[in-house]
Amino acid sequence: MKYCLKYLPLLFIALALSPSLLAATHTVDLTMRYETVTLGKKPVRAIKMDGVPWVSMPPVMPGETFQYRFTLQQSGTYWYHSHSKFHEQRGLYGAFIVEPKKEPLTYDREMTLMLSDWADRNPDETYRNLKKDGDYYKQFHPSWKFFWDEYRKADEAGKKQIRETIAHMQQMRMGVWDWGDVAYDAFLLNGKTPNQPWTQQVVQGDTVRLRIINGGASSYFNLRIDGAEYFTVVAADGQPVEPVKAQRLLMGMAETYDILLKIDEDKPYYVYAESQDRTGHAIATLKTRPDQADSAELPAFNDPWFAEGHNHHDMAKMDHSQHSGHDMSSMAMTTHVPEPVIKLDYNHLRATYESHRQQEPAIDITLHLTGNMERYIWSFDNVRFEDAEPILFEEGKTYKLTLINDTMMHHPIHIHGHWFVMDTGNGNHNPRKHTIDVPPMGKRVAWIKAEANGKWLFHCHNLYHMKAGMTRLINYHNVVEDEE
Repeated sequence: MKYCLKYLPLLFIALALSPSLLAATHTVDLTMRYETVTLGKKPVRAIKMDGVPWVSMPPVMPGETFQYRFTLQQSGTYWYHSHSKFHEQRGLYGAFIVEPKKEPLTYDREMTLMLSDWADRNPDETYRNLKKDGDYYKQFHPSWKFFWDEYRKADEAGKKQIRETIAHMQQMRMGVWDWGDVAYDAFLLNGKTPNQPWTQQVVQGDTVRLRIINGGASSYFNLRIDGAEYFTVVAADGQPVEPVKAQRLLMGMAETYDILLKIDEDKPYYVYAESQDRTGHAIATLKTRPDQADSAELPAFNDPWFAEGHNHHDMAKMDHSQHSGHDMSSMAMTTHVPEPVIKLDYNHLRATYESHRQQEPAIDITLHLTGNMERYIWSFDNVRFEDAEPILFEEGKTYKLTLINDTMMHHPIHIHGHWFVMDTGNGNHNPRKHTIDVPPMGKRVAWIKAEANGKWLFHCHNLYHMKAGMTRLINYHNVVEDEE
């Protein structure tokens, strides 16, 4: 396959690989016309094809062609993007769909939906402004009257949460609502705005598979489907999970979800994705008849402000004095919820396969997610990337990673070349993910099998946090450089 990537905003190329090619070796030729670039691909584990400039490979210079050559090891919904400068924010990304040899799911058609955020200004300017003032783009500065009104409406537990939240934010020198650092001009779905949404014709009675990708640079999205009572989640980050019926879900940057939607009625269905900071939304419209409306006035999410950081993934709530985490292995087979849930949580995700044996010995690693909004510095353990030592892996070992979020922002933590096996209380059927949302003041525990010798990036997938220092290098003892 050959692709010539012109450096233009909103570049969107979907790569779909044939079922008959799974486990075969693939070649993609990349020619860069205008700027240096490398492409990171979520399902690829060949170190020299990973696409991180000066870590796994040199950048592709203007006028050069680089041949990506890799062997697929799994199927599913993934995506790729440039790992150079702020190219990702400017639109250099695309879907990467790998179909299985034999499809285990039954549906009538499928569609890929890619969410993103867009600002008309140069992202270098955005970053310079954030370094001047971390609150430069804050669009909502609440008054003390607003706090008091929220406090009076809350129950006793809510009042306690408000007091603790404000106290911690003052201690961390952060604004009270750190749901997003950047003001955007538009939120897009497949490159389309809500005024002229992406639309597709569907047939009443059909089941549609939606492959949903959050390709935003720094935006979380709350997502639901207006017109449907619920949808069925069947995969997370490309990996199959036992079906879970849900009414909504929260997607961090880089996360993907596959859902099945039954078109029960002769009416339009609207995929509604609202940015977590509530400044905008994107829409996709599925119409059973051409004369149906492309868009509609859809209600916004109405979650309480102070609950927003804590009502997603309930198992993340923690006492920070207990850094070793709770033993979730006894919860195996108990947390999977076959009945419809209002909001999908990680603990609802149960792998359809045996992903990991928790009884195996593991080496503990604990990392704190840290930041300073006044100086706009983000880091692990208060050490920025340029000052940090690599995380050392030994091939064949298993590592138990504990991520502790000391900040008031969500952080989507992404690992290259490996899988997280998340502790969701599902024992040996905990799900595999390449990106984990760590909510404000929350904790995540995951296992990592060291089986990809080389140098790999580990970072927050908020592009501006990564740039500001929330990045580490994973390095293996006795790194083998000559990897195919």
